[in-house]
Amino acid sequence: MKARSPIRIPTVKTALAPPRILVKSRTPLGFGRHRFGDVTNTPPREKRKRKRQRQDDAAHKRTRHDRRLTPEPGPADDREDSDAGLDPAAEPSGDDTDAADARDDDAAVIKRVGRHYVLSYNLWVRGNAHIFDFRLDAKYDEKKRFENDATKRQGQLHDIEKLLPQEYRGRKRDPTKTWLARLFMTGVSSQRSNTSTRLRKIAGAAIFDCLPTDLLDPDTRTAKFRDQIGWIIKEGTSGHYASLEVPIIHDSWAGDYDLKTCFLNRALMRLFVALIRGPSAATTMLNLEKKHGVTDTVSTNVPGSDSMEKIFGINHTEPGAIAGSAVLAIWALSADTDLKARGDVTHIDYEARFDEYLEILTEGLRQESTSVLNVFREWDRVIFPTSDSGHGSNGATGQGSGNKKAMDALRAEMAADGAEE
Repeated sequence: MKARSPIRIPTVKTALAPPRILVKSRTPLGFGRHRFGDVTNTPPREKRKRKRQRQDDAAHKRTRHDRRLTPEPGPADDREDSDAGLDPAAEPSGDDTDAADARDDDAAVIKRVGRHYVLSYNLWVRGNAHIFDFRLDAKYDEKKRFENDATKRQGQLHDIEKLLPQEYRGRKRDPTKTWLARLFMTGVSSQRSNTSTRLRKIAGAAIFDCLPTDLLDPDTRTAKFRDQIGWIIKEGTSGHYASLEVPIIHDSWAGDYDLKTCFLNRALMRLFVALIRGPSAATTMLNLEKKHGVTDTVSTNVPGSDSMEKIFGINHTEPGAIAGSAVLAIWALSADTDLKARGDVTHIDYEARFDEYLEILTEGLRQESTSVLNVFREWDRVIFPTSDSGHGSNGATGQGSGNKKAMDALRAEMAADGAEE
């Protein structure tokens, strides 16, 4: 039988895959596909049109959100009818550079108001930018400012209203004017940041008559200054920071709170001078005190045209400036890291401490307390020796109801004054 030849299986030649060719994209890095298409070669006019559309969409969403906010009950605000053309957030059309310049001017004005507010009226804003969600109550009674959170907020709103130029007053409540709240808080934050840096790193040595290195490290500040800012250890307790028994805010500390010497420590005055005239003014003031004595020394520095004093027209001492200087002195010497409403190390409630000091000062002015009036006279004598518009000189009144210890001292003094008459 004839043998079969083996079956041949044809081999299939597999074609080699073509080489992969990498094609370099013509689109430069940083550009890509946009939801409107390839924007690489979009004409500038079209880009501006799309930008305005996105801003309009965002503004519409913000307005819808603002309508859901529940305003504080009270009478309608004094918003002006004419709001056209003053919104710095509006995008100028085409090449309208005049509109852009006006927008920048508006932004600068509102930021300056925020900075002035921190220097002379308050270090903090209750609710931050949300304070502008509340109505300005025309029936607000300054005497009741410290009764509750609502009246404290109203007090701050009235302070802000006083600082705003006339053309901006009453516009805070317009939901399309959220730019005002944002720019105001930008000014507030900027001034607080500038203040904290100046106190700890630039002017602190002249303000507190210490070495510059004493203020740079939290442990060093604790070791050197804890007693100066009110650290008290009572029997059976682990210690706490007192609000009134604080040596750094008193002149001639005698071991306890004294209405007659409270807020008269020259370090507080040098601190305020450093903020409104610059660090060199505090250095000059300290040198004069060492040469001529504290009693005969007045601040002789002529403020520069770019100083906060000249820019804001500060010519006398406000209650908020004294209360703020006292709180800032305590913070600067504390172990706390950042200037915030509550200390991260000491847990001192600086915002509440400010309100307490402001209450003492404004209530003392309202009742024409001899000691409180003397505080304002002394501050103005030292810092504004040529001014005749201070609270101590014209009997201007502030408001408040006072913490118990301070108010007891005020009432006792007023009773003694009455008995002498």
